[in-house]
Amino acid sequence: MGFNSTLVVLNDHLHLIGKDQSFGEQVERAVLKLSVSNEPVWLPSGCAVAIEQHHADGYIPVLVGHNTGKALDFSVPCHTEDMEMDLLRRLAEKKGFNLHRKRPRR
Repeated sequence: MGFNSTLVVLNDHLHLIGKDQSFGEQVERAVLKLSVSNEPVWLPSGCAVAIEQHHADGYIPVLVGHNTGKALDFSVPCHTEDMEMDLLRRLAEKKGFNLHRKRPRR
């Protein structure tokens, strides 16, 4: 099983990444540092940032934008559509909203 990590790659720097033989090592170091700091970790090249990591058995909602990202909640298992909806409902409640299914139109 193991763990998964979310990495935001800046597409404008792909030409640099393709030539950077140390990129993989930079990713490794950033993810290892992330496991201790729990804050986003930029790669020294500035081409990517490690956002979060979680157990591979779970899902975690992550917002990505402005060249970075943010985990919205903790990792939860979502093996069914009902479990996905429970996660969305919990996120909405955490932000002070209620999430309901739409009523069928007549």
